Amino acid sequence: MGSYKEQVRGTVQQVKGKVKEEIGDATDNPRLENEGRMEKDDGRMRKDLARASERLKGATEEWKGSVKGAVGDVLDDKSMKAEGRLEKAKGTLRRKLNK
Repeated sequence: MGSYKEQVRGTVQQVKGKVKEEIGDATDNPRLENEGRMEKDDGRMRKDLARASERLKGATEEWKGSVKGAVGDVLDDKSMKAEGRLEKAKGTLRRKLNK
């Protein structure tokens, strides 16, 4: 859940930076405008990094699910095969939600 919190923090930071940037532009204050732009960019990077982390976790879950399903298939263990399919589906969902 930590990566999702980081995504929210990144979004909040982006919004704060955008507000500073707009205020700096409106008040003809280049220092505030640049500070806002930098904060906005930092927030975007923070959010992108958290998303990439979640995509990696999703890909790992997909792989583990595939392996577990294949082992269940070889061992003719329906329960293990179903667990593998479920884990793979969870990983796919996690990866796709963080594109």
